[in-house]
Amino acid sequence: MTETPLTFGPADRNTGGSSGRPFRWAVWSCLLLGILGLVLLLTLGLSLLNTHRGRVMLKWADNVNECQMKRLVELSGALQRYHQDNGALPKRLDQVYPTYMKSPVNLRCPAEPSHAGGTSFHYRPWVEWGNRKAVLVYCTHHPIPPELRKFVANESREFVPVIRGDGSVDRLVADTRVMIREDAERQSATKTKQ
Repeated sequence: MTETPLTFGPADRNTGGSSGRPFRWAVWSCLLLGILGLVLLLTLGLSLLNTHRGRVMLKWADNVNECQMKRLVELSGALQRYHQDNGALPKRLDQVYPTYMKSPVNLRCPAEPSHAGGTSFHYRPWVEWGNRKAVLVYCTHHPIPPELRKFVANESREFVPVIRGDGSVDRLVADTRVMIREDAERQSATKTKQ
């Protein structure tokens, strides 16, 4: 029994050689390299398009984390110590400095453009200490940047770093305008009762 040789193209039939094989490998190699080149160009192009948005998002996230993880954690500890010593929360947030807090810097959000005295956080002194669900202190200086708003379902919401009534530090996604309006209504109702 005789074996028939494998043929790869017209040149193989005439010469009995394999001259078609290198030609096919060259075509497939060029095609593969072309596809890989297109994928590389698309990846590079997309990364260049996202560079500005990425920088904006990183800066914004750094400000939120600095506010929440450093400033509000320090402020929460100061409020806890004040409550332990006095049996109640302070009437104003700035009363925790200098006795219970080392630096007045922690009374201000890092995203707040003006660094005048006082505090840049919203304080709710009527919240009872130990109430886990209530928000005691919150920050309104972290609106979602315009470049990232199209990725958020409700554009009026913000990431709001908060201190809860039990001293825990958290982050909410909320509309701060509603929170501020509720605070103003509560304060005006308190003043009219007095």
